[in-house]
Amino acid sequence: MFALYEPPAPPGMTDNPDRRAAGPAAVVETDDPTVPTEVVIVERTGSDGNTFQQLPFALAPGPPVPTTALRESIESTAAAVASGSPQLPSTALMDVLLRRPPRTRSGAALPRSSDPVTDIAAAALDLDSSYLAVHGPPGTGKTYTAARVIAELVTEHAWRIGVVAQSHATVENLLEGVISAGLDPGQVAKKPHDHTAGRWQSIDGSQYTEFIRDTAGCVIGGTAWDFANGNRVPKASLDLLVID
Repeated sequence: MFALYEPPAPPGMTDNPDRRAAGPAAVVETDDPTVPTEVVIVERTGSDGNTFQQLPFALAPGPPVPTTALRESIESTAAAVASGSPQLPSTALMDVLLRRPPRTRSGAALPRSSDPVTDIAAAALDLDSSYLAVHGPPGTGKTYTAARVIAELVTEHAWRIGVVAQSHATVENLLEGVISAGLDPGQVAKKPHDHTAGRWQSIDGSQYTEFIRDTAGCVIGGTAWDFANGNRVPKASLDLLVID
């Protein structure tokens, strides 16, 4: 977060007529995490060693998460589509945007039986660079089913599969499910998010490319930033991307 100061700005900060001077700060203690009335804030002395007695008049959230990788990925995709216009590519992305039904190599409809794991795995194997949506309200077994489909595709067909979600916790929950479904933890990897250790391999983001390339049949977990980064997850290096 940032601590904001009234002018004149403390040493090391810049006065600006359009906005208040600001310096980085961190909350280290509160009396009540849900509705704090007392907050302890720490501001560290800068490299120049200057200190000041001035107190901030307000606190503000820190900067938003950088979106450069996401924007560049969207821009490059748009440029590729525009360069081939008016012909549109046959990809999962375009199928979703154009609301086209999933395309299969066989031309057959999606399988439907009493075994959703078998049906979904068979459908995934028959997809022609397309998509498959699995719906269901909370508690209906989507994670359980997804974990077993992923484990089957990796074990039986040596697929390389990515798992992405809005949060690290969601990704890690599915990775745990995949391992519980019988997949070797050595075939599952993700960069660490906090100090919580999972059963999968903990690797650095710079090792994603090597792990995917050298592991015949694997699951790699990450955020949208990981999968939008071509230097981390090369284009067309995965057989399937699971969005949870």
